[in-house]
Amino acid sequence: FLCYLLDDLSDEWHYRPAVGSRWCYEANTTTAGWQIAEEHAVHVPLPGATVREMVVATMTASLDHIGIEIDQMDVWMSEVVTPWFQALGTHLGDGYLFGDRPSLADFAVFGANGAHFVGDPFCRALVDEHGPAATAHTHRLRTPERHEFGDWGEPTDVPETLIAVIAEAGRHYLPWVAEATVQGSAVVELADGVETRIAASRFLEWARGVLLARYVELRSDELDGVLEEAGVLSYFVDHLDQASAVPDTAPLPRPGDNRPYAINRRGEPTMRTLTLKGAYSSPYTLKMRAELRDRRIPYRWVLRGSEWDDLPEARVPVIPVLGFHGDDGSVEVMVDSSPQITRL
Repeated sequence: FLCYLLDDLSDEWHYRPAVGSRWCYEANTTTAGWQIAEEHAVHVPLPGATVREMVVATMTASLDHIGIEIDQMDVWMSEVVTPWFQALGTHLGDGYLFGDRPSLADFAVFGANGAHFVGDPFCRALVDEHGPAATAHTHRLRTPERHEFGDWGEPTDVPETLIAVIAEAGRHYLPWVAEATVQGSAVVELADGVETRIAASRFLEWARGVLLARYVELRSDELDGVLEEAGVLSYFVDHLDQASAVPDTAPLPRPGDNRPYAINRRGEPTMRTLTLKGAYSSPYTLKMRAELRDRRIPYRWVLRGSEWDDLPEARVPVIPVLGFHGDDGSVEVMVDSSPQITRL
């Protein structure tokens, strides 16, 4: 459950200052603006500088949708990002979140770090100062072939450093999401006298329901003890009425439109050819690429919107998109990185 909680924290909370910092600090904006402009310039017959200006203007104007106000960005960095990397770096050492091999939560953290916190210059300086082990963690997941992995830690062995990492979820994210997914939005007090109201999305409400369902399914005295020590237990036990259901990854995610896996001679599902569609600058795309690298799963990579982008349109137009190719030429597409990883 702690793994799912940290996956949720990274995917639904840390992406906000990750994206915000990219468009609020000139060092980040310069590099990222050109990177994304180069992706779009393939389709936009304009000078590169013009495309970059359009990208920067569009992305900066979108920050309010994720709860970022430009004049509050420094507070996000000092009160949300810096403490997170202090706790994360202390815990990681030369390993991973739950032992000597990466978990779902490690790939979620990698996505935000690889795309933004370790990848963008301004943020990289902050991480190198306050949590350099997170930089090394990012590099290990970029090059899994260079490392030997051990075992996950014992579930009953929860070190104080991991408790401190879990506690970071209770400083801002869990109080906000517990209220926002009920009321539609909630105020986050970033620091004394610094507040911002952030709205919940339908997807966030769904994700919150699933996380609570996982808590119900996995609840134990030991788990409650860990959550209590981290100061976050009430954000689960007091909200059980919001629990939905844990998704079943065995059936196809879109049964009416997809065909089943091919069957091998032993009567078991087999891995088919995969295509991953995304963007170079997307943390969720990087998360999936790291997962596929770590598991040594061959796949074909295509840039969204490029001339090689031949996957069917997903019902929800988000990235990354994972395409499962059938022997008969059919393609089943799936979105949302965490369910994609669970299914693989």
